[in-house]
Amino acid sequence: MGTLSDDVLVWRHGAAWLKNSLYNVPAAFRSTGDLLFYWEVTAPGSSMPGSAYSLNGVPVQTAICVNAAGTGAFGFAYSFWFLYMAPSHAATAWYYLLNWLNCPPGLNNYPVVTGSKSCQYVAIANTPEKGSFLINCVPDTSKLTKL
Repeated sequence: MGTLSDDVLVWRHGAAWLKNSLYNVPAAFRSTGDLLFYWEVTAPGSSMPGSAYSLNGVPVQTAICVNAAGTGAFGFAYSFWFLYMAPSHAATAWYYLLNWLNCPPGLNNYPVVTGSKSCQYVAIANTPEKGSFLINCVPDTSKLTKL
């Protein structure tokens, strides 16, 4: 399932990337401030900018989702979602995926990072492809509030 220790994470400015990952997107964050700073300040200058959203009725300490949208190679538009959750709530990710992101839980639904002592938020994987934590869905945006 997820990684089991901080040894496989590369930390930069409160965000953690998986070593040898295909994605240049953080898999974990140390705090809400670090998550927001990355997606609202750092990411817009990267290849995958995004905006953070709270899930209406859910404390931001439990879960935050991010919409990464833009134009990729050859002018193709993309829109992916990420779900970041507190490690203590990650086992219930299926509930948030289904009710807020309109995404049925997949076979590989799990926190990307487990066992870390440094993470306040971990990315949730929800795809048939093991190791991916991009979520392809069309959420009901009336259930989300931009942070």
